[in-house]
Amino acid sequence: MGARLPDIRRIAKDVRRTHPDLHHDELVALVAALLSHLPQLRRGAGDLDRFEQLADRMLDEQELFIRKAIGWVLRETGRQRPEAVAAWLERRAPPSA
Repeated sequence: MGARLPDIRRIAKDVRRTHPDLHHDELVALVAALLSHLPQLRRGAGDLDRFEQLADRMLDEQELFIRKAIGWVLRETGRQRPEAVAAWLERRAPPSA
């Protein structure tokens, strides 16, 4: 199952319900941009570098739906390319205390 339009519609509905003040069209566009990489990355193809660049710009975002989209793509990508996802996570992990 890929990131399909009904998933985006469900996310948009959830955003409107949970964040009525938020300009949801912009948020949905950001989530859709992240999820657009999912179908190919899930198959072990796709441009992981491009997804990483996009996700890097959103890492400090506190919005739940953006964080969930990043995690979803990483989880699914990790099934085919675990070393690449682990390396990406390690480069961004906070230093150990």
